[in-house]
Amino acid sequence: MIIDILLAPFEKKHVIRHLLELYDHDMSEWEQTDVNEEGLFGYEYLDNYWTEEGRYPYLMTADGYYCGFALVRTAPEQGEYNSIAEFFIMRKYRNNGLARRLLEFVHECHPWIWRQSTHINNLVSQAMCRKVFNTLAVDGVKETITDDTVQWIFNNAYKS
Repeated sequence: MIIDILLAPFEKKHVIRHLLELYDHDMSEWEQTDVNEEGLFGYEYLDNYWTEEGRYPYLMTADGYYCGFALVRTAPEQGEYNSIAEFFIMRKYRNNGLARRLLEFVHECHPWIWRQSTHINNLVSQAMCRKVFNTLAVDGVKETITDDTVQWIFNNAYKS
């Protein structure tokens, strides 16, 4: 399988918009969200990834077919954390290491202190995050659990 990950140009925004609908469909199980009057979930912040600094939309393909995305927010110059706002791999492509490859790629592109979270009931996401973040972290991972989220904070910037 040939995997490509690219910083999505504006011309590919529609691809991420369509994949976001699939992502939101999956997340509705935990987030208890509904579609709007047009039958869509919608994502109000998508345009910001091409208009605001510190936002990065990544697209992933497998053998030339779109299979996932990651929407990354960074602001290390302000002392804030990096985070992946949204992350998705299509079901057909799950359980074969693609999620790990996308996570590792994004974290290599943006070394800094990361704060990530997932819904408390999304056990698959939690297991993947624990495994990958522990391999990326320089000084360990701090995990916090609340009523509705699991959150991790870690530094992936290698010491010189």
